[in-house]
Amino acid sequence: MDELMKAVKEMREMVEKKFQDCITKDQIDKISSDIQAKLRPEQRIVLPTPETPEELAARAQEFKFSGRMQPEIKWVSEYGKKFGNMAGFLQAMSDMRKGIQSELAQSVKAVMIEGTGSLGGVLVPTEFNNEVIKLLYSESIIFKIARVIPMSTWKRTFPIQSGGVTCYWPGEAQTKTASNPTFTTSLTQTAKVCACIIKSSDELLRDSAINLTQFLAEIVVNAMAQEFDKLAFVGDVSGLTDPFNGVLYASGAHVATMAGASMDYDDIIELYYTLTAPYRKNAIFVIPSVIEKQMIKLKDKNGNYIWNKPEMGKPATINNRPYEVSDNMLATYGTGAQSPILFGDFKQFLYVSPRDSMAVKLSQDAYDAGDTTNAFLQDQTWLRFTRGISIDVARGASFAYLLV
Repeated sequence: MDELMKAVKEMREMVEKKFQDCITKDQIDKISSDIQAKLRPEQRIVLPTPETPEELAARAQEFKFSGRMQPEIKWVSEYGKKFGNMAGFLQAMSDMRKGIQSELAQSVKAVMIEGTGSLGGVLVPTEFNNEVIKLLYSESIIFKIARVIPMSTWKRTFPIQSGGVTCYWPGEAQTKTASNPTFTTSLTQTAKVCACIIKSSDELLRDSAINLTQFLAEIVVNAMAQEFDKLAFVGDVSGLTDPFNGVLYASGAHVATMAGASMDYDDIIELYYTLTAPYRKNAIFVIPSVIEKQMIKLKDKNGNYIWNKPEMGKPATINNRPYEVSDNMLATYGTGAQSPILFGDFKQFLYVSPRDSMAVKLSQDAYDAGDTTNAFLQDQTWLRFTRGISIDVARGASFAYLLV
C-alpha cells in the first residue's frame, strides 16, 4: 500500500508542478499503469479453460510451483469419505462406467440414479463443491456485488414492487384512506445449465503429487467466472444468442452519451445523473481496465482528480463512488470499438441465482470432431462439469451505461 501511495503522489506532483509541459503523455501513461498494477496485486490473471491435455499438464506444473497448492486433505463428508479424495472419486466413476462391481462404484451409481440422472452427471462431494463456491465468490465480480439468491426449482417468478405506499392527511374524525404497495410479476427466472469440459491425460489424474480437488476447482472456476461476469454485465439473448440479458442489454437501462470524441469529467456527471436519485443511492461503477487507466488521470472542473486512492481500509473510488474492474465486457463483445462504463445498484437489482451443486460427467471414449482428438485412443479422460444458474436484471431502469 505504501508503494501505491508513493506512485499516486508521484504522478500528481509531476502533473501539477509548474513545469508540467515537460511531462510526456508516455510518462503519464506509465505512471497510471503502475498505479493499476499496485492497486490490484492480489488478483490473479483469470485464464481460459485449457483446450488440450498438454495445456492442462502445463497448467498443472505451474500450479505445483505457484505456492497456491495446499496439501491434499481427505474428504470427510458422508458421501465424500467413501472416495477419500478427487482421484478416488474419479476412479470410482471410471469403474462404474466400465461395469466394475465395487463399493465405491456403487456409491457413484446410487448418486447418479437418485441425484442428477437427468443431467447425465453425478453430484460431486461437498468438499469439491465448497472449494468451487469459495473461489467463485473471490474471483467472480458478480458474486461479490450482485444479489445472490439460490433457487430450489428450475423456474420461479419474483414479484417486483412497482409502486409505493401513499401518505394522507385526513381531517379530524375523517376516514383514513388505505394505501398498498403495488407489484408486477415482471421477473421470471429460468435456470440454465453452464458446462465446462476439461480434457486430461490419464497420467495427470493419477498424479498423487497434485491436489486435484483444488486444481480442478481453479480450472472450472476460471472458466465459469468469466462466463458469468460476461453474461451479467453484457449478455444479449437476441443478438449474441446468450442465455441471459445482462445490464448493457437490459430492457429499460438508461444510455448516457459522450459529448465529445474522448471521455471527460462532464461525461461521468452525465452518466451519474442519468439515474434517478433512488437508484443512485447505492450505485457503483463497473469498468474495464482500459477505462480505469483513463479515470485515474481524469480531473474535474476545479483541477481535482476524480479517482481517489484507497485509504484506511476503504477501497479506491471514482468521484467518491465505489467501483469494480472487469475485462469480461470489452470491445470485442457486442459493443464495436467501444468499452462500456456501467453504473447502477447491482446489490439490489442484479439477481444471481445458483440452482444446484456442481455435477460432473466422465468420459474415456469421447471424440472431438473439431480437433479430431479421441479420448479412448489417446489414453485421455474428459471431464464435463455443469452447474445450473440464472442471471437476471430485475429492473433495467436502475442501471445506466456510457460507451467510451
